[in-house]
Amino acid sequence: MAGGPQEDPKDGPRIPDLLRMERGQGLHTSQRINEMRRPMTIPGILLLAFLIFAGGGGVAAQSSHPGGGALTPGDREAIKGLATGYVERALAGDLGAWAELYHPEAVRMNPGEPPLVGREAIHSWIHGLVHDLGVSVRSLAVIPQEVEGTRELAFIRGTYRSELGLPVDGDEVVIRDEGSWLAVVRRDRDDAWRFYRFIGNPDVSPAP
Repeated sequence: MAGGPQEDPKDGPRIPDLLRMERGQGLHTSQRINEMRRPMTIPGILLLAFLIFAGGGGVAAQSSHPGGGALTPGDREAIKGLATGYVERALAGDLGAWAELYHPEAVRMNPGEPPLVGREAIHSWIHGLVHDLGVSVRSLAVIPQEVEGTRELAFIRGTYRSELGLPVDGDEVVIRDEGSWLAVVRRDRDDAWRFYRFIGNPDVSPAP
């Protein structure tokens, strides 16, 4: 993804500025939000920046599978479509549809937080961010870079860039984040590919 427009300082602190605010340590987005919104009962943001969304469930593969073997071109496009659906549903704000991108037995691992086990736990997490804390997704890019695996189980990795809004004392603080992500995907009973394991890795360096 090419470089975007220049960030206006008045929009809010940039990632390095937020890092300096947090005792000189490199903190993930969720940890920065926890610091800014204490006391809190809902785990903070992951990204990716990845957050809410429109449309139905997982992305269906284009052909039936006998149970193994190499990924077909249709499989690869369907798996990459999970990233597209992730962004579309995040920007649309459809939490239920976003959660449907995850397998019922999915595990999402946000940096610095306990794993979220199961689709319901993942849905509760994002619901808390949006409805309890008022977090909004201002912009989000999720770019697939590699897809490998079999017709039953595969992985996809890529990069992300996000801009999230967080209400603080009547104002909106803009939090920008970018990094890498890796997901294991598998077919559900309806033959659709869904996120089975998901982890994000923000590009955060300790402040000097």
